[in-house]
Amino acid sequence: DGVSYQVSRPYNSDPARVRGLELAWQRFFVDGPDAWRGLGLQANYTLVDSVTPDRRLGQEVPLQNLSRHSLNLIGSYERGPWRARLAWNWRSRFLSGTAGVVGLGTLPIYTRPYGWLDGAIGWHLTDRVSITLEGGNLLGTLRRTDYGAATRPQGAWVNDRQWALGLSVRL
Repeated sequence: DGVSYQVSRPYNSDPARVRGLELAWQRFFVDGPDAWRGLGLQANYTLVDSVTPDRRLGQEVPLQNLSRHSLNLIGSYERGPWRARLAWNWRSRFLSGTAGVVGLGTLPIYTRPYGWLDGAIGWHLTDRVSITLEGGNLLGTLRRTDYGAATRPQGAWVNDRQWALGLSVRL
């Protein structure tokens, strides 16, 4: 009908290779001493090797936002009206982007290793009503980035601890 349209769509970037492995373990105690019943533990470790060409840097780099090492440890408890969960996550240094710097050209930006702790506790008041308190970033983790070396800092930030109180009613 005489109308012109410009259509664009996302394309995949250059080819990449990702290889890795994950080791996981979990145990939920249903037998044994009374104090152990309802307790659960989970752990996993992931190792990832990735590579893709970066035209801006003129070299091969790991995929952005993908750590080579990550570790998760989770403790949980669920018994009677109570439930609780504490989760600690750690990841190694990773490429988080690039930046153009006057006089230096394009530089990689890396996020340094950091750990993160979240938790929650809940109580079933009745079969239909429960209350939950959740907390995020309980350690007040400071995250830092640099231009490829710790001696060239790029930024630092903290996501404040976050708290949520929830009431759930099942109709």
